[in-house]
Amino acid sequence: MALPPTFEPALAPLVGFTQKPRIKLLKAEFGDGYIQRAPDGINHIAYNYEFKWEGPVAKIDEIVSFLHARRAVDRFLYTPPGELVTRSFVCQAWERTKNGELASLSATFEQVFGP
Repeated sequence: MALPPTFEPALAPLVGFTQKPRIKLLKAEFGDGYIQRAPDGINHIAYNYEFKWEGPVAKIDEIVSFLHARRAVDRFLYTPPGELVTRSFVCQAWERTKNGELASLSATFEQVFGP
């Protein structure tokens, strides 16, 4: 099986990004207020990242083309800035704004697991 493509944008995202965990737990609630929790699977913690880019329209369009080519279902590899671990993501939501020759893009990358 071939590795998914690696996302290597021509522009680095703006400094700072949002990292938000998605945690899947199994819970059993008891009548006295006691709750028992257990991880739901091996990879029960996944992360959503929100990135922003600003720059020339052509560079932003390259990033959008890469995301569009993945069709919001095909995963890609990316190492978030400042991190040492390459993760597997899908991107189902992005927003591009154009203003003359400049553009901005915000995108949410959702960490995924599996082949």
